[in-house]
Amino acid sequence: GRDDQPPPTLLQRLQYNDPTLKELGGFGGYSLDEIASALVNNVNISSFKLSSCGLDDERCTKLMQSLGARQQNRHTRCNRCQPSVQRMSLARNYIRADGARAIAEFIASTSMQPDQLGGEGGRRFNSKSSRSMCSICGDSVPTPQQRICNNNAIRLDLLQNNIRDDGAISIADAIAASVKSGKDTTTTSSSSIVELGMEGNGIGDRGLFSVANMMKTNTTIHTLRLGKNYCISSGGVLLLSQALKVNNTLEVLSLTANLGIGDLGAKYLGEALRYNRTVKTLLLTKCGISDVGGMYILNALYCDESPEEVLEKSNHTLTEVSLCCNVKYCSGNLTLRELLGWNKQGAAFARRSKLGFFLRSVEGTLHVYSLDLDRRLFPALLYKLWRISPQSKKNTSGDDGFGFNLDVLLRFLCGMPELLDAKKPLVEKKQIRVSES
Repeated sequence: GRDDQPPPTLLQRLQYNDPTLKELGGFGGYSLDEIASALVNNVNISSFKLSSCGLDDERCTKLMQSLGARQQNRHTRCNRCQPSVQRMSLARNYIRADGARAIAEFIASTSMQPDQLGGEGGRRFNSKSSRSMCSICGDSVPTPQQRICNNNAIRLDLLQNNIRDDGAISIADAIAASVKSGKDTTTTSSSSIVELGMEGNGIGDRGLFSVANMMKTNTTIHTLRLGKNYCISSGGVLLLSQALKVNNTLEVLSLTANLGIGDLGAKYLGEALRYNRTVKTLLLTKCGISDVGGMYILNALYCDESPEEVLEKSNHTLTEVSLCCNVKYCSGNLTLRELLGWNKQGAAFARRSKLGFFLRSVEGTLHVYSLDLDRRLFPALLYKLWRISPQSKKNTSGDDGFGFNLDVLLRFLCGMPELLDAKKPLVEKKQIRVSES
């Protein structure tokens, strides 16, 4: 009877596209060649958890070529049978620079647009008289203009391999190239590395330079892990901090156990955080950072040089910081826990709390108890901000007596609707202008 039949093997499930098999967690006792051959025509597996599988450069190259061939066969499949890759964990293997180059080639293959496939498939779809059938389900294969290729939002983990600088450069360049090829909005195929983990790979400043250049233009990576690369120094962090100033997608940055970063690297990161508005988690444990370096990070969360600096130059999005130092207070005796607690409530709450603390610390609690103000108090608030601003005392131009830019401040305050009654219109600019007298 049917119940007496043995269950299908892993190889059989791969070959026959078992729809319940979504993840490959090992080779199941089969050789890599057998698994790689079966993967070419498999479209259901999107997660590859192949940690500690003994992958060296040669075996990694075979695997990547198989996955690349799976992508190249897109022109023989309907939209429903397009393969996708969501996770690729290759941690704790023996992958070096050559294996990293094979991974980079796979990343490039996933970013190929339908009209770039060429060959027999490209010519076939340009002919109206020839329509082929999907090699998986038998449905009609669409033309390049009709094809919808699955987005490959890949979480790539290369923890504790040995790709070093050359491997990091290959992967970073491939990611940068895939972003450039994805700018064409007329097609729907794209390759997106959304999480990149390269801890413990012997990467130095040369490899970090390519990663930093890639991050300047990347719009997909939200998690970047570069811990335990003991060759990274403060010079490499300088390049990465420059990328952080312009990047608007990264949310998690881990640089743990890079002793060469030191206080100078913390200074560079603190300066970058004043401009970055997306990073939420920053991990800097065991990076040789003392209390001096920790102060650079804290001061990035609260800059009290002027009201405008509190709003513009303070970081309001960072919610988790990991430091191995004893620094507790920044300007005004604010603790790290207080600043991160304000940021966790949202950027608008953080700006309101920091500005309120600044006003109380400068003028005393008798002047402003909180910033839950009625809209009729806006002119008085803006005048108070101008009056206590150090810049107003330094102005010697004689134009209008204002050294503080009220227009800039008004733009920030009006962007905080919780300060206003939502049922009433914003205060017009003419209502808040302070006369020269």
